[in-house]
Amino acid sequence: MATKPKKERDSNHRLDVSDEGFEMMVKAISLLSLERRSFANLKTVVTEALESIHEVEAWEVQAFKEALPVIGPISVHIRMRPEEKGKLLKAKAEFCKLLEEDCGVRELVVFCCYWILNRN
Repeated sequence: MATKPKKERDSNHRLDVSDEGFEMMVKAISLLSLERRSFANLKTVVTEALESIHEVEAWEVQAFKEALPVIGPISVHIRMRPEEKGKLLKAKAEFCKLLEEDCGVRELVVFCCYWILNRN
């Protein structure tokens, strides 16, 4: 009898963010909710931003880098399905190149919120 392939599990990311980063998340969720006329969540913001992340220019990443601290005392959790996680990790690699330093999912997620707030 053949064994079933293991189903890849969702990944849960704990992000410890600064007050400024958290405020940016809340504002991005609010903005996207108002634009779509339905409630958004953090994953919705990240997914939306990742659709156009290839349009980000180096100067925008540098402006983000200089604008605020990202790490802080507020814990936020985001759960990603396996296919979303793949897109997230690919985007993180591209983002770290533009940032010109090692970075994690936290930095990318906060940048996605920054991107949503400043895209227009």
